[in-house]
Amino acid sequence: MKISIMKYFRDFALFSIAALLLGACNDSTSFGLDLLSEDTTKVGFSDTLLVQSTTVSGDLVEVYSPFTAASAYLCGRLNDPIFGKSDASIYMQVLPKQGLFYDFKDKQVDSIVWVLPYDTTAFYGNLSAPITFNIYPLAEQMDRTNTYNSNTNFATEALPIGTVTVTPTFASTQVFDYRQGTIDTLRFPQIRIPINKTTFLKPFAQADSTNYTSDADFFKLFKGAVLKPADNAQSIVGINLQSNYAGLYFYYNGSTSPGQFQYVTNGYSAKLSSFSHDLSSSKLKTTLDKPFSADGSTIYTQAMAGVLGAIRIPEITKLKGKIINFAELELHIEAVKEDNTTYFPPASQIILFYKNTAGNYVVTSDVLVAGEEVFKLVGGNPVFAADGSPGKYRVNLSTHLNKMVDGKVPPEIYIRVFPRSERAARSILYGAGHPKYGAKLKVTFTELPK
Repeated sequence: MKISIMKYFRDFALFSIAALLLGACNDSTSFGLDLLSEDTTKVGFSDTLLVQSTTVSGDLVEVYSPFTAASAYLCGRLNDPIFGKSDASIYMQVLPKQGLFYDFKDKQVDSIVWVLPYDTTAFYGNLSAPITFNIYPLAEQMDRTNTYNSNTNFATEALPIGTVTVTPTFASTQVFDYRQGTIDTLRFPQIRIPINKTTFLKPFAQADSTNYTSDADFFKLFKGAVLKPADNAQSIVGINLQSNYAGLYFYYNGSTSPGQFQYVTNGYSAKLSSFSHDLSSSKLKTTLDKPFSADGSTIYTQAMAGVLGAIRIPEITKLKGKIINFAELELHIEAVKEDNTTYFPPASQIILFYKNTAGNYVVTSDVLVAGEEVFKLVGGNPVFAADGSPGKYRVNLSTHLNKMVDGKVPPEIYIRVFPRSERAARSILYGAGHPKYGAKLKVTFTELPK
């Protein structure tokens, strides 16, 4: 199965259209109810509808298309006692900046560096442990006109062209920049991987203008590279490949002054994160893909291509004949003995999906209507109480529940970390039927006159 919406920007690309369509036929709104006679209508509330839950296997997530770009690309490794092992690698193409021809004649290259600006909002795991990153040249061409899923891998050369060991940091690094023809300084959080000049420089130095005639000609010269974590990694970091500073740099001394050639990872090149998950050592593996139940079993949900939480509302027909004014799914965060919330805090955002008739996961209408106001109008962010009671997520599904009541969508909904392909976070939730903190559906409704 394949998710029909890849990430934040794509989730809301159709916002305007969806808002108009849903606004025209939205049967969850309470507008106009004041026109109904108080003698013939009755407002009610329920939080006792039977809710069932389970955890289901993850599916593929779309990580690249020609029409979208991520804000963060993930690389690293997690060894999580609850969720098992997760790996993320980054495949990327580079192109000469603004289609320029880089002529290496009369230039003495001092160093070659692959610059990878951090997206620190996507850091996750044990950030105090050093990570070794290796970068390998691709032996197989990426096709930037294709769409790729999270299990995509491309053939690489056997030996890396660069290796570096770093400790992830939020701090900025100061570097010299020569892009304006003068020496300048820049500061931003980044990884800088020195590239083996002896083996890597020759094809670039010998290239002529025919290698720069088109992007396709350049890709024949250099297909791209993959960034992979070594076995020592204990965290996953975010890389901002959309940054103007990201790319492959050749620093040189020219006949008159020093300079640099930058090959960029811009919007015209393919780039994606590839994910793999190994649940064999995980705590959750024994609960995976069990039938829906209300026995209090824990719910698990993870970003990337990880597992999904699932909720079923088998008594949805009890709301027939009622207008849903507001509906909210309440999920409490469960503290598990084996967990380490310092390294693995609860995800900062979850949203809800359902399966359409084709078996694809589709975001709920409430999210589409909310657009960029999803945090405010839909919720899904964790709220923690001052009294030490468990934190909880509250997610608005008012429009979607009306559709569920009408039989237009199935009674199952799925819980995902958001944005899924750009975060490594996960959450552990109390399951339906837990005596104190079980998953609960809260509904305010208006009964239609009979």
